[in-house]
Amino acid sequence: MTLPASWCVKPLKHAAHMNLRVLPESTDPDYQFDYIDISNVNEIGDLVSLQQFRFKDAPSRARRIVVEGDTLISTVRTYLRAIHFVSDPRPDLIASTGFAVLHPLPGILPEFLWRVVQSTPFVERVVAHSDGVGYPAINPSTLGALPFWFPPEAVQRAVVALLRRETARVDALIEKKGRLITLLEEKRAALINRVVTKGLDPSAPMKDSGIPWLDRVPAHWQVRRIAMAADTITNGYVGPTRDILVGQGVGYLQSLHIKNGQVVFDRPYYVTAEWSATHQKSVLREGDLLIVQTGDLGQCCAVGVEHVGFNCHALIIVRLKPQYGPGAFLSAFLRSHFGQAALLSAQTGASLPHLECGKVREILVPFPPVEEQHRIISRMDTLTSQIDAVASKTREQISKFHEYRTALISAAVTGKIDVRGSGAESAGVDKCSQIDEH
Repeated sequence: MTLPASWCVKPLKHAAHMNLRVLPESTDPDYQFDYIDISNVNEIGDLVSLQQFRFKDAPSRARRIVVEGDTLISTVRTYLRAIHFVSDPRPDLIASTGFAVLHPLPGILPEFLWRVVQSTPFVERVVAHSDGVGYPAINPSTLGALPFWFPPEAVQRAVVALLRRETARVDALIEKKGRLITLLEEKRAALINRVVTKGLDPSAPMKDSGIPWLDRVPAHWQVRRIAMAADTITNGYVGPTRDILVGQGVGYLQSLHIKNGQVVFDRPYYVTAEWSATHQKSVLREGDLLIVQTGDLGQCCAVGVEHVGFNCHALIIVRLKPQYGPGAFLSAFLRSHFGQAALLSAQTGASLPHLECGKVREILVPFPPVEEQHRIISRMDTLTSQIDAVASKTREQISKFHEYRTALISAAVTGKIDVRGSGAESAGVDKCSQIDEH
């Protein structure tokens, strides 16, 4: 990395204090504070939430005292880029010991410190010096020895001003695009809600559904309990998977593969053909409906031809009688607001919420004739694919804005952007000696 000639490079520990303030064990048990954990910071450094604790109830890692002007950088799972700048003088703010808390020494502006630590060149060094594969971490002494670069204070001020202005502009664009995605998702949900409960013919005679949260449905639709409409309702294999998974073989679906009405097998699992043959009840057929039992409750999808013959783990399998159609319509209904309400009302277990076949069996569903189901699904797929295309393009734009934002920060804090318009960088003035090296 090449820097302008007047910039200095020193170890981070000579530019910032690290972990200056710590809550002692003698703290009043009733002392109340806001707590920042790594999960509370997103990839661009914003706080997405805060937790409130009393000292006696707080996690043992809630120990780092944080003040205005501090930069928090995660020292565990460093690839997550959990880096936050404390810009407001919020009292009683405590961070996890999973963060290093940096406070700049004289000669280093707090926001400039943050921007360097947030930049790609610095983050790459942190990741490269982290130990461990599944849970990489960097110890404070190694972090403190990493190079930190900085220009004279006037240039630091110019860089900070530039980044405040430009990142605010980019963030406003990202927020605008995010609102568009929210609107598209709402439009998509409203479309599904309408067609799976009212059909395609707005002039069709209607009747009371008998389902409390659903109101009226087309008069010729049959309202049935899932148990009455199904040939089979069963579970996938429930048991430890550690000893049955293999590198290749029969595809094995788990809850993580069921997303937004589709099977997403991008993290594939396999079992042997011999094992699958001894667990026939969970071998999948085309049109089977799969419902997630634990974790992301209520996610569901119909099995397509490409996943026929797969086996599955801890999923509810519903196989409908032919006169009630394939699982595609039932899947669409259960993904609607009405279907999700029905599924969530059927969950059980306080500490570990889950769905049981027995309760899912009792859910009431309005079934159109099979031919009408096909028309509804075809029309819904056409309309939702149009919405999804716009949403996908919008997400790509957001991703590019994030990339630009990251590149802008890195360029600004490495001197690639000239900010000397006001004579900020005075040639020949060495500011390195002003930094306290204690």
